[in-house]
Amino acid sequence: MRNYLLITLLFLAGQSFSQNTLPNSLIDAQKSAIKENKMIMLVVQSPTCNQCNEVAEAGIKSVRKRLEENCVIVSNTGVPAGVFSIPSLFMIPKDLFGVIWFDKDFNPLSIKNGSTTFSNEYVKGMETAKNEAANTNSSFQFYKEAYYKEVKNFSAVYNLLNKIKSIGFEPEGFLIDELVQKAPLDSAASLSFLSNVMRFAPLVGSIAFRFVEKNRDNYNMAWYRMDTRERISINQRLIWKSTQKAIAEKNPSYAYQVAAYNQATYLDKQEDGARANMKTMLDYYKGINDTVSYMRQVFNFYDRFYMQLTVADIKREDSLMLINARKTQNPEMERMNQAALDQLPDSIKALIKSRGGIVAKQMVTYAPKAQFYANTLNEGAWTIYQYTDNITYLTKALQMARKAVEFFETPEVADTYARLLYKTGNKAEAINWQKKAIELNNKRGYNSGVFETVLKKMEKGEGKID
Repeated sequence: MRNYLLITLLFLAGQSFSQNTLPNSLIDAQKSAIKENKMIMLVVQSPTCNQCNEVAEAGIKSVRKRLEENCVIVSNTGVPAGVFSIPSLFMIPKDLFGVIWFDKDFNPLSIKNGSTTFSNEYVKGMETAKNEAANTNSSFQFYKEAYYKEVKNFSAVYNLLNKIKSIGFEPEGFLIDELVQKAPLDSAASLSFLSNVMRFAPLVGSIAFRFVEKNRDNYNMAWYRMDTRERISINQRLIWKSTQKAIAEKNPSYAYQVAAYNQATYLDKQEDGARANMKTMLDYYKGINDTVSYMRQVFNFYDRFYMQLTVADIKREDSLMLINARKTQNPEMERMNQAALDQLPDSIKALIKSRGGIVAKQMVTYAPKAQFYANTLNEGAWTIYQYTDNITYLTKALQMARKAVEFFETPEVADTYARLLYKTGNKAEAINWQKKAIELNNKRGYNSGVFETVLKKMEKGEGKID
């Protein structure tokens, strides 16, 4: 009870947000939102990925006028401190980028993670936020106020948790713990209640987590009645949230506990489990900026799980996967496309024919392993590049980057390879690969200013190119 009282006092002392911690752009956006009776659309830019920001800008540009009919649009690098209530009721990743819609009092309405050039995704996000804002008796603000007014009320906690999840955020662990502590005795061990607790993704080792494990038989029945994809999603969210907690507290013991849980989710797949364990610890060391521990483990991780892979075999698997994906195309859809073409006027048919006869085709969706391995190797090589000037480490990172470009060439992968070539003394080859990174980026239609700046420094032979 003492903890709940403390939480309430904290909330009353720091209601909603503090103007002193908000940038002027958001303060001005709020004033405009109040005056014009609009929502606030916060475009959260990435501090490290300029291309991600360009993608978002391109996606928003064509529908900006439509968005501005309902929103005051404001951009900021990262999520500003003070936007959310104190204490925070949900977790916000430090590296979050995307779009968050708020009402004029900065109550969250909707969130879109990441960026896309598909403009309609931003319109859909706005419409979701608009509908959320209209439902004043079931809004986040409504349930938040009910929670603080009715501290002993199980329903108030449950409704708030459901609302946080429904608008796309991850509830903080203390709320999930509070839910199981306030659960009525006659329903606490029921399959439906245990399922709902797990759907909120409780933190590893938390009160809620231990509560679920204590009811092992019922938990197993509830857990395995869920769809496999849902169980995977819950585990991913749970592990991410727990890793963030370990990072925030700089708690290596808890990080090991999370890594062990991650490994255990792979059951009889021992190598996959070991990889998950090591990756969790690398994420932890990277999160707390412990470069010594990271460098001590990173090469064992990549040598064991990625450097031994044969590129030709992986690409062959991808080719077979694509063939199988195409075989599953719906023949009826193809006939419908042809029927639609037959009904077009002759003038339009002639135009299509002059442009290569391209007709709308059914989309084939599959995830190439080669691209996944390229991105994973590139992530490790880039982190090492940023962490050290040790030539031995950089040479090993160069091997990882070379393997990455063999798997799949992207602007980012080519750029990492080029910089490592330069840093290890192969300046001529580095310049060639940096030019390739620019070429690949230009083909995507994105600004290559950062890559071009690095290229100019390489061509001048400067010692520091970043």
